[in-house]
Amino acid sequence: QQITFTLAEKEALGETGQGWERDRQYFRTVQRSMLTLLEAAMGGLDWDMVFIIVEPLGIVYIAAFIFFILFFNFAVMNILTGIFVEKAMNLCRPDTEEQDAARRRQHAND
Repeated sequence: QQITFTLAEKEALGETGQGWERDRQYFRTVQRSMLTLLEAAMGGLDWDMVFIIVEPLGIVYIAAFIFFILFFNFAVMNILTGIFVEKAMNLCRPDTEEQDAARRRQHAND
């Protein structure tokens, strides 16, 4: 996806010249394109600014960019929520010492 954005950006803005010269810092290489998309998804770069750069490329690239932002945020939130819930469940579960003590008390009462 990053390669697609890089090539499309060069092709579309290469025709106008000034647009590409101004914004080429965000998509000049594949690595920089990857960093730009990561920054936009993580909040290090305003994704609306990147959207304005992608907008002249057409509806396909707009949809791809929005899909990338939504998917990335959904995936990250799911992973973080999963980690949090797993840790919380582990904290709620009694450890082996507490289980052994409960069994001894049950045995003593029987």
